[in-house]
Amino acid sequence: MGFERSFRLVIVTLTAIYIPSCVENLITVHVHPDGQYSMLFRTKGDSTDVFDSDFPHPSGPEWSTHISKEVNNETDVWTMLTTGMIS
Repeated sequence: MGFERSFRLVIVTLTAIYIPSCVENLITVHVHPDGQYSMLFRTKGDSTDVFDSDFPHPSGPEWSTHISKEVNNETDVWTMLTTGMIS
C-alpha cells in the first residue's frame, strides 16, 4: 500500500506540473493577536478567467483591489490582488 500511495502522489504532482492551468487562485489569511484577520485574495491567469464570476473577490470599503497585466511569452497574464482586514 505504501508504494501504491507514493506512486499516486508522484503521478498527481507530475500531472499538476505538466498540464497548463488557465487560472490560479490563492487565499492567504493571517490571524492577528487582537482577533483581526488580514486576508489576501490573488487570482492570476488570462483575462477571461480573471474577470469572470467563477471566483469573485470581495468588494466594499474595507477591501482594496489592484489589477496588473504582464506579457509573458506573447500572452497577457493578468493578476488581481484584493486585500482587507476583518474583525
